[in-house]
Amino acid sequence: MSGTPVSEFIHLVNDTMNSLEKTIQKEFDILYKRLIPLWKQECTAHVTPYVLSLVGLTNVGKSTLAEALLGFPVAPHKNGPATSIPVEYIYDQHWRMEVLTRHFEPEEIEFENAESLAQALKKRVVGIDAATAHSIAWVTVRGPMNLLKGGLTLADTPGFGSIQKDDDNIHQHKLEEFITARVHRVYFCVAAGDNSSISDDEKNFYNKINHLCNHIVVTKWESDENATQEYVDKFQPLFPGAKFIFVNAKNALKGKKSDLDVIKKSNIKTLQSIITHYRTPEGRRRMVLKDLSNLWKNFHRHLVTVYGLSEIPWRQDSLRRFYSACKAEEELWPISIDIERIMK
Repeated sequence: MSGTPVSEFIHLVNDTMNSLEKTIQKEFDILYKRLIPLWKQECTAHVTPYVLSLVGLTNVGKSTLAEALLGFPVAPHKNGPATSIPVEYIYDQHWRMEVLTRHFEPEEIEFENAESLAQALKKRVVGIDAATAHSIAWVTVRGPMNLLKGGLTLADTPGFGSIQKDDDNIHQHKLEEFITARVHRVYFCVAAGDNSSISDDEKNFYNKINHLCNHIVVTKWESDENATQEYVDKFQPLFPGAKFIFVNAKNALKGKKSDLDVIKKSNIKTLQSIITHYRTPEGRRRMVLKDLSNLWKNFHRHLVTVYGLSEIPWRQDSLRRFYSACKAEEELWPISIDIERIMK
């Protein structure tokens, strides 16, 4: 009996790797490391609620992005030590805020509208002293945010690298703890600018959570389509295998009521569309299969381009098991066709 497509691909890579020359083995090792996150995502695809999280440095625009995605002004724009409190957003018919303390004493408050909730939320997470911030594990906001229908949760996490160095390790540990305990998929946010760069803090933190991340969200983007490819070419080596999405959340909010062209150019609809694919367990599983198909295609293309290797000497029994797993999934039929050609 075949396993899942991802697990069978992992077995295929392992079974084939040892018979190859060392230079090619290194490429297979990189492929293996890319497959493990996919396998973990496959294993958690059935989990409900499924938590997506915006993660990045302070001031990259996560809260503005959350507001543009959700369609309501319920993401407090914050900075400083109080940002150690994550805020989770969940769909509900009515506006409610739940505060969970580290002593597991929940407090629930109902509101008539998003605006009154936002004011109360700001008092809870912005400008409070460190002791109060430490006592709160996280805050949950519930309301009629259609993007999150079907069991999705969006977490706006504290920005790292935002506070004094003496407290930075504690703050970052709490953030990592929250992501490990609660988050299933990360959208890693980096800010565009005249001198776009990725800091060492960003590189180091991304490397700790990259098994949860398939997308890099470039915020505050003002440039044209030609510049997007230049940006990807420059920074793709730092985020191997990740897809880049370029958005301008402020422009999305400006165009919200009157200017559809501004909203379109902000690219917020593209990110919203991607998120909706994760609403159901089946949708999440299919996104994993799509990523697997792209990984297979890109790996073969890389070996042809770099090594001139048109045929990979896959181990045949493992290849047949992978073929059986792929043939059962429509998203993986292109892989099945490739394998049929290889096995002829």
